[in-house]
Amino acid sequence: ESILIVESSIWVGTSVGLLKLSRINDKLKLELEEDFGLVKQLIHLEGSHILVVSGKHGLINYSESNWRVIHLPLPTADLITCVKKTLDNHYLVGTLGGLYVLNNHFEKVDHFYLNDDTKKITAITVVGDEWWLAFGHKLVVVSPGNTGIKILEITNIRSIINKLFIDQTGNIWIATNNAGLKKITCLRKAFKQLDCGINNAAFSIKENHANGKLIIGGDSFCSILSKDY
Repeated sequence: ESILIVESSIWVGTSVGLLKLSRINDKLKLELEEDFGLVKQLIHLEGSHILVVSGKHGLINYSESNWRVIHLPLPTADLITCVKKTLDNHYLVGTLGGLYVLNNHFEKVDHFYLNDDTKKITAITVVGDEWWLAFGHKLVVVSPGNTGIKILEITNIRSIINKLFIDQTGNIWIATNNAGLKKITCLRKAFKQLDCGINNAAFSIKENHANGKLIIGGDSFCSILSKDY
């Protein structure tokens, strides 16, 4: 479900919990295993602290085998789907009931959704002062301001969006549920969608900074693509 590499440790979120692996030469050793239920996402906070998005406990601050649940000011029915940290140390928390903006103390600052029928957020990413939000098959670009969150653009991707990723060039990569992988070029004011040739369900996108290539994980496949594809 999710992978995070911090120094020599590899954290893996699975459908049943959290794994920590250590690299010893060319081998991996299992260091610990935690029963957190489905672990959808892992975010490195600072030092040895990581943020775990858990289906069983919600948000967890985990460090050196010690963990605590972060109690959020959200309705209990609004289950967390994804989280993104901004450059100004806010947390964008996607839920079944829309987007919640939290400060660095995890206090609620704002709440945003499109309408009563379009609340569930499936993916989030951030580019500067623009927040890219996936409400199912709708890709919504918003910007925060003094008067609230302003909608800049709405695009219908024609498939549920599983993952949003911004590469170092500024291209937007969109992993969808039944339309494969899509790409919006860094000249994104045109909002041109490119078909990248992968038509199965795509779930995850990672960038290899050493060679600039993308690793795409999906339904029964794993592909490596150049960003110039």
